[in-house]
Amino acid sequence: MRVEVFGDVLCPWFYIGKRRIEAAASQVTAAGRVQIVWRSYELDPGAGRILGPTPAEAMSTWWGVKAPERIAQIQTEGRLEGLELNLHAARPVS
Repeated sequence: MRVEVFGDVLCPWFYIGKRRIEAAASQVTAAGRVQIVWRSYELDPGAGRILGPTPAEAMSTWWGVKAPERIAQIQTEGRLEGLELNLHAARPVS
């Protein structure tokens, strides 16, 4: 089975999902049964080359007072997948 996965590499949920898809594919016992093809796309192709806000700053704009709770959820889910997501320091650029 060929599985094509499209995702924005700047999105923390992409990396969480990537780990989960890889784990699920590894459970297939027949060799070569799952072929994963990773494809990228940009959620904001017009963002330019200037440093944007950190993901945490952007999420605060989107989610307001709920941002800290949602950021904590993303970081917790990331840790469950072996990822350390520092949303307060990363700087997205195109």
